[in-house]
Amino acid sequence: MKNLLIIALSLITVLISNYLGATVPPFSILFTPVIIGCISCAILIYSTWRLTWRVLIVVGIIILNDLLIRLYAGGNHDGEGNEWISIFMLIGAVVAFIFAVAAVINNTSKTKAPEKIIAVLLFPFILYPYQSYFSSFGMASINNNYHNINASKSNGVFIASINFPDSELVYANDTFILQSGWIERQTTTHYLTLVKKTLPTNNYNYIIPIKGKFDQYGWNDKIFIQINQRDMNGASPIQDVLIFHVDTAVKDVTIYFSVADSNGLNIIKTVEVNK
Repeated sequence: MKNLLIIALSLITVLISNYLGATVPPFSILFTPVIIGCISCAILIYSTWRLTWRVLIVVGIIILNDLLIRLYAGGNHDGEGNEWISIFMLIGAVVAFIFAVAAVINNTSKTKAPEKIIAVLLFPFILYPYQSYFSSFGMASINNNYHNINASKSNGVFIASINFPDSELVYANDTFILQSGWIERQTTTHYLTLVKKTLPTNNYNYIIPIKGKFDQYGWNDKIFIQINQRDMNGASPIQDVLIFHVDTAVKDVTIYFSVADSNGLNIIKTVEVNK
């Protein structure tokens, strides 16, 4: 009866914590080490199940708490938020591991040494694969473009090639050459269920390599580019690989190359993108 009460209270604690995490964020994330520590202490020290069963139950509760945080209490977290969830989960796992070692040391039953070793090793052997696979669980992220046209084709996202009859851009002493590029379907990875899904979006990615004089980071801040607009909003310095996305419903794509002056941006070249 005592064992079942401990499990029931542990599960109720996890559910209440994640309810508070969903309503008063980031409660469940910040208090994960405390909650996991209390639950681990109760199960590993005060329950009377076999040692390996106690460890498996604790590991299961750690995983349950983490999944609930990622899917519900954590909200739509970004990469940084996802890392914080992983860090606090790791701290909680370390606290639980310490209690597991204490339970092994203080074990006065006839538990044999191999079972004690297995009980301790269950933590890394279960939690490491779990963390490796579920580290981005609950997120939906836009995939980066493929770095070459062959990869784009082999992954089934290639739409069309891009060629430029007038590919030369000259400004002052700098010359830039627009090289052949390609258009591909933008995709997102949805990890809102136990299986990752790659789904298409309503955008096309345009990838256009540019040959010219760039800094060590691949940028040149003398010339700016705008896509389908002439004002300064959205303008960015030219780079050695021009990457932008456009809604699939947009038929005509125009790239404006500009330089900055006292009146804003002065367009020096206009390029129509032809598929």
